[in-house]
Amino acid sequence: MDWPTATLLIVLLSVGLPMLPAVLKAWRSRPRQAEAATATVHALEQEVTTLRERVTTLEAIVTDDGYRLTREIDRLESTGREAVGERQ
Repeated sequence: MDWPTATLLIVLLSVGLPMLPAVLKAWRSRPRQAEAATATVHALEQEVTTLRERVTTLEAIVTDDGYRLTREIDRLESTGREAVGERQ
């Protein structure tokens, strides 16, 4: 082995060996990261399902004729109170 090849080999080993533990640690943690991502996706899917159910319920309440009638009565009562208060 000539001296330039030996020098290159020494430089590569001196740079590469300290990085080896970090590379191995990253390599081993990939399955755990995938499991965590899967769990996060599952939790978000459940939250979206829950929110969709709540929106459906709120839409049913707001579009209900009884709800509209109650709001109209409340509006008329508040308008009537203001009109009576102005006359006094």
